[in-house]
Amino acid sequence: MSGKLLSWRRVRALCVKETRQIVRDPSSWLIAVVIPLLLLFIFGYGINLDSSKLRVGVLLEQQSEEALDFVHTMTGSPYIDATISDNRQELVQMMQAGRIRALVTLPVDFDQKMARP
Repeated sequence: MSGKLLSWRRVRALCVKETRQIVRDPSSWLIAVVIPLLLLFIFGYGINLDSSKLRVGVLLEQQSEEALDFVHTMTGSPYIDATISDNRQELVQMMQAGRIRALVTLPVDFDQKMARP
């Protein structure tokens, strides 16, 4: 091999051999071409990179100054459309109906937890 770790002739020969084997064998063709294309389409439809407004429900269990500041910061984002309520059941029903996609709960002790270092 004359000191080389990689022989390009051997790599080329291996590629030619594998290509011939894939073309000859239908099961290899399925594994090498069809399944990756199928996965490409499945993941292409499954992944949504659209950063449009995310509909979020915000449950305010206590309307402290820190909680309201957090909500105002959240509603100021161009990517979040927040529905604010103090009724958990209402927000859960909205989520089940598909009107909101996520639920953020700000608990009673939110201001105390935010004050901790």
